[in-house]
Amino acid sequence: MVVGHPSKLVIPGGAEFTSTEAGLVIEHSGDIHLEGPLSRPVARVIAGGDIELAGDLEVGEVVSRGGEIRVSGRLTSKSVVAEAGDVLVSGDSRVTELSAPGGAARVSGKVELGRAQARVVVLEGKVTAELIRGDEVNVLSGEHQLRAVEGGTLLRIGEARLTADVLVAPQVEVHPKCAGRATVIECRNQLGPNGLKGGYSLAEYAEEFGIDGGEFLTRRGVRGLGELAPAPAKAPLPAQDDLSQDLISVGSELDIPAAELGEANDDLELLDTPTSPGELVDEPVEPVEELTAEAIEPVAPVDPQLQADLEAALELVSSAYVDQEEPQAVSRLRALIVKRDHDTLRAQISDIWNALIQHYQQRKNVRPPHAVIRAINNIHSALRRA
Repeated sequence: MVVGHPSKLVIPGGAEFTSTEAGLVIEHSGDIHLEGPLSRPVARVIAGGDIELAGDLEVGEVVSRGGEIRVSGRLTSKSVVAEAGDVLVSGDSRVTELSAPGGAARVSGKVELGRAQARVVVLEGKVTAELIRGDEVNVLSGEHQLRAVEGGTLLRIGEARLTADVLVAPQVEVHPKCAGRATVIECRNQLGPNGLKGGYSLAEYAEEFGIDGGEFLTRRGVRGLGELAPAPAKAPLPAQDDLSQDLISVGSELDIPAAELGEANDDLELLDTPTSPGELVDEPVEPVEELTAEAIEPVAPVDPQLQADLEAALELVSSAYVDQEEPQAVSRLRALIVKRDHDTLRAQISDIWNALIQHYQQRKNVRPPHAVIRAINNIHSALRRA
């Protein structure tokens, strides 16, 4: 026995090795386990079963015909494809094209991707990508820069920090503690409270910036909602106690200079904003009695869908003031919605917003809670559609 003898190389029968200008081509009908570093690049690895790549490797193409692909360490590759299984990528890797059409792509660690497509996509760690596409996409945790994400049926954003141009799926679920920015979120459901900035619908963004919405999606490689499957059936709402941890309070606000409040904020789409602090007066408002829909006669025929949208937005507002006294502007907003006075609300929504901005400028020098910003944006959009 020789002490310190290197590990044994076993080459099974049927394995094929071909030398090309681009590097070595390795093919085998069974499994392949390759560990780096190697003395020269590998052009292609093709297996009938599983492929495991570990260490520091440069492989042009990786293809599994009938198994899964597991990557750890540091891989640089133009293409990783599991035709019938899953792909698991971890460590510090660069992959231009990743595909698992019949399985899941699970990516963690520090990974740079060009395009990734699978039946189910799961992202953790720190992932950078041009396009993520799957029937179901889950961005669970970590910090990610994803130019575009398309969920064929469902897109879930967990307690992660995310930067994205566009998120598209029939149903999008965003964790209340998610942070970052998603410029456009295109979905059929109404989002709950969350920490993402931006959040325009495609129509709102196109109108605000004078662009072609279809071209915006095409340039990023994603499809519109009309080309995707219907949203999955909505699960029953959790009990009230279960929701208590998901509420966003005023304590989550971010400090910003007072001058920036003169321009409102970059999350609100089309509402008028104050031109100078002196022009705004947070006028005293008479105390608002607790109102209920049953106690007040509607002042005009009610649009049921509009009222439902307004009440949903009001829930977002309420979530921001669970343990805080709400500003008078919010009480004014609440009274009009409960009273179902849509005409007055339509005429006063900009004034309510300006009074709210003035409230925070005078008292805390911070922006309103993000849940409130999103809610007023939703109210403005709903009133415009009605």
